[in-house]
Formats: sequence, structure tokens, C-alpha cells
Amino acid sequence: MSKLDWRKPGDYEFTSDLSPDEWAWEFLRRCPEYRQEWQALRRSHTVFCGMILKDCREKWGLRRGYLDPGISWVNVEFTPPGERLFNPYLFDRKEGIKLVTGRSKVCYEFDVRHPIKPQLKDAKKRLKACQAKCPTKTRKSFKPNYPRDEWPQMLRLLDAVAEGASASEIMAALYSCEVRFYDKKRQALRMACEDYRHIPFSK
Repeated sequence: MSKLDWRKPGDYEFTSDLSPDEWAWEFLRRCPEYRQEWQALRRSHTVFCGMILKDCREKWGLRRGYLDPGISWVNVEFTPPGERLFNPYLFDRKEGIKLVTGRSKVCYEFDVRHPIKPQLKDAKKRLKACQAKCPTKTRKSFKPNYPRDEWPQMLRLLDAVAEGASASEIMAALYSCEVRFYDKKRQALRMACEDYRHIPFSK
């Protein structure tokens, strides 16, 4: 994790400029299971193995890469819950043709050294195949269980727990009213390990 002092609210002011996907990442990178999985794969030197990498990205909903939880990433992007990843290197690798997908967006690479017309025909065929796989149903809007203005506090709590701070120390620093520490911890962990997936698609 990047070194933020959870006792200092000012260290979390950067969250005011986060996009929904970046908010989702700030929670996910604090998920204990995600961090443990990343470290285990890194130690076993399999973190960049193609199939494992794709499975991990799909499990956590990361569209563009299996990311180091120690870094606050910008331009991170998540897939909607339940959506499977396309394989960007599925098509004609030996010919140098790649298909890269985002949320319902596709980039097709043309080679200007070769005739364009056959490539256009091939691109149309592949685009239609992608379109057939692309979900078209409108997803139900997700409404977070906890107000957005509580999210920075949740990040601070998660960082404090990861640092090994005691419950009484965390309560004294973060909460001015009488609340149940373990309820707040449970809520923060749920956001970090489950509900983060819905943040980019919430209203």
C-alpha cells in the first residue's frame, strides 16, 4: 500500500477527484484477500502467466490488468458484475491482427502494407461476433449502502486495520460519536471485497 497516514484526513483529500472506477480500485486494493492473492502469485512468479492473469482479472472485475495493490492507479476500468472478459489476443496473432475491447468498445488494428478491402470485410465479421456476445440488457442501477461522504472514512479505517491499529485507537481518531467499531469494520470490508464492483455502475 502507498503510505498514507490514516490519522490525517488531509492525506485522503485526493479522493475528491476520483472517478467511479478509481473509487472502486481504492476499495479493492485494500481488500485483504486481493492483497494476499497478489503477493502469493508474485512470490510464485506466475503473476504474468496468461490464463492465471485472465482468471484473476475476471474474478475481481479488472478489465485492463491485474494491478499491484500498492499503487493508486489512474484510468483503471472495471467490468460490470457478471460480465466475462474478452481475450484481446484471440484473433490471428500470427498475422499481427489484434482486437482490444473496452466496455462495448472495440479497436481493430489494420495493416496498411496489405490490401484494405479484405481487412475491412474481416473486421466487419469480427465486430459482429463481438456484438453478438456483448450484453444489451439494461442493468439495474446499484445504490451504495453507505453515503459517498463516508467512503474516505472507510478507506482510513481499512488502512488503520491493515497497519495493526487497535479498535480503541481507531475509534478515538475517526469517530466522534458512539458507534460500534466492528459494524464499521464490517461495512468497510464489504465495500473493499464485494460492493466495489458496483461503484462504477451506480447512480
